[in-house]
Amino acid sequence: MTGDLYNTLRYAKNHESLVYTFDGLEPGTYTIHAGYFDPWPWANRAAQVSVNGAVVDQERLFTASNEAAEYRDITVGPDGKATVTITPTPSPDIQLSWLMVAGN
Repeated sequence: MTGDLYNTLRYAKNHESLVYTFDGLEPGTYTIHAGYFDPWPWANRAAQVSVNGAVVDQERLFTASNEAAEYRDITVGPDGKATVTITPTPSPDIQLSWLMVAGN
């Protein structure tokens, strides 16, 4: 396989959200990194990104460029979970290239 992390896609259809839960984390503060790329940029994709129910990116546009976002100061409580939800805004289908959680 050739390429990089941006060439991989996880997607949702029919105006559904993508939801990822990281568990087993120690309570504390984290940074969540996300990679966005749209090989079909004419689809006019955008999404709202939330972590643990709080909006961290009101409208993330998906373009033909590899773009990374950094969501800082994410608090993980005693349950050890961080849940990332990517909800489509104008377009019914959204996608994501990658996610990474890093301790602060």
